[in-house]
Amino acid sequence: MIKARREGFALAASILAMLIVGAIVTGGFYAAAQEGQVSGSLIRSDEAIYVAETGLLASMAQASAPTLSAMPNNTSFTGPTTNVTVGTTVVGNYRVRVTRVNDALFVFSSSGTVTKGGRYAGATHTIANMTRLRVAFFDDQAALVVFGNVNVGGTADVDGTDTFPLAWAGQGCTLDATSAAVVANTGSTVTTSGAGNITGPVTHQPLTADDFNVFGDLTWNDLVAMREKTVSGTVGPDPVIGAGATCNTAVLTNWGSSLPAHPCFNYFPIIYAPGDLLISSSSEGQGILLVEGDLDISGGFNFYGIAIVKGEIRMTGTGGHVNGTTLVYGGGDISSLSASLGTSLLQYSSCAVRRAMINNSNLARVIPIAHRSWMDVSAIQGGN
Repeated sequence: MIKARREGFALAASILAMLIVGAIVTGGFYAAAQEGQVSGSLIRSDEAIYVAETGLLASMAQASAPTLSAMPNNTSFTGPTTNVTVGTTVVGNYRVRVTRVNDALFVFSSSGTVTKGGRYAGATHTIANMTRLRVAFFDDQAALVVFGNVNVGGTADVDGTDTFPLAWAGQGCTLDATSAAVVANTGSTVTTSGAGNITGPVTHQPLTADDFNVFGDLTWNDLVAMREKTVSGTVGPDPVIGAGATCNTAVLTNWGSSLPAHPCFNYFPIIYAPGDLLISSSSEGQGILLVEGDLDISGGFNFYGIAIVKGEIRMTGTGGHVNGTTLVYGGGDISSLSASLGTSLLQYSSCAVRRAMINNSNLARVIPIAHRSWMDVSAIQGGN
């Protein structure tokens, strides 16, 4: 009896199963590889943001107020490409562009590019921050702002005519035709005696303690915390040239120089006196002078910038000059023995005030605007 032939199917089933399993494994490997690439891309993207953030923060911290102030509106400049290193590894590099929007606003945009990772390198992000230049407000457009009573006697003068040294002609100085000699509190007396003189308008307006303690973004305590010099008693300021014809800022009595050729020309320190202060010098200084007590100036000393006095101000003997603006909460006596010995002078100078504000690195900085200042602008065509 001949048996019927039976076709086998085990081999075909095995091959089919192997094919299915192989496809599943291959798909798994492919999916894993894709996930790995996606994860790597996300890591590189995060690193690009880190590099860009590093550049943004560094450029904002190092921004020079004089450089920013010199930029015309709607203009930009781009900094060099700078590497970012973590440990000993160069992660990437950034390049920052600064654009001046108007008188107060600046946009800092930073493009960060990842350079590590071989064929996976090249991730780029561009972020931006809208900032404004933080410069405290001191300029009441007057030679003297006083809360108490003041007398100008002897041969002294309080002059509200805006002026600046002839040597500063190349510093972009402008003149304000509306400045005043004295801005006094309502009810305060402003008098002259002898040959004392007040040149320019004297105005009265309601003043408060805040006018001598709050200066725009900053307060008196903020300024004291930023001080570079602390002095007391009697001092004799004089500019000091250090090694290599540099400005020796470490010397307590070096308060800068008004001479453009001097190494200390752009040095405008914040000087703080926790009590009474007597300046007796025939030299000069500049910056922002903060005096908790009374201020006496003699010897023909010349100061350029901003003087804020919580007590009274007295200028006697051969007198002295303050070129800029002087804020006095107490009151004072401005006088001189005679014109031949040197006339005490409070002279308004908007340029001296401006230079004192923008040339102090602690004072003049860029800060982000209050709301929504940070932006990711990577999608904008052209990037940075």
